[in-house]
Amino acid sequence: MSDAWWRLRAYELPTRLSSWVAVAGATGGALLAGIGEPAAVLIAMTGGALLAFALCRRWRTGVDLGSLIIFGALLYGGVGTTMVVTLVGTVLVVIAWDQAQTAIDLAAHFGTDPNARRLEATRLIVSGTVGVGSATLGSVIYLIARGGASNTTLAAMVIAVFFAMAVIAVGLRGGGEERRPLPPQ
Repeated sequence: MSDAWWRLRAYELPTRLSSWVAVAGATGGALLAGIGEPAAVLIAMTGGALLAFALCRRWRTGVDLGSLIIFGALLYGGVGTTMVVTLVGTVLVVIAWDQAQTAIDLAAHFGTDPNARRLEATRLIVSGTVGVGSATLGSVIYLIARGGASNTTLAAMVIAVFFAMAVIAVGLRGGGEERRPLPPQ
């Protein structure tokens, strides 16, 4: 059996900037998961490895699953920590997920075209702005509701925001098109 199934041609590879940002965000989210519960780091790193592998293979479902595993580990590890750790970790995971999807999309449309870096940078700025805005809004809601609420309220809100962003992203993506056909050799 040939080992060519894992090799990708240069024009098939995801874009570099978005890929690095995705892996860095996944790593940051995984490390933050371990603040409250050290075992959560192992779970989150498993999700990070899946995200990185899926990114290299342009496998969208794997990117989604890896991000979801990191997010679950973050919630598991974040129960005993402060609100800030959970929100920052969530923003990092969402940015990692979004940038991984961006790397796959741009590779499908532009290949290794260096002009794609402007699009990557723009998408990163927009993702960061949305993430910081969501975290700020989440902090405000949490502080207002804190009178009788617990960290469970924050976790429920973070889950709702995560899934809302996932639904919006899938809708913008066009329903989950996996790959664009590759050019002939």
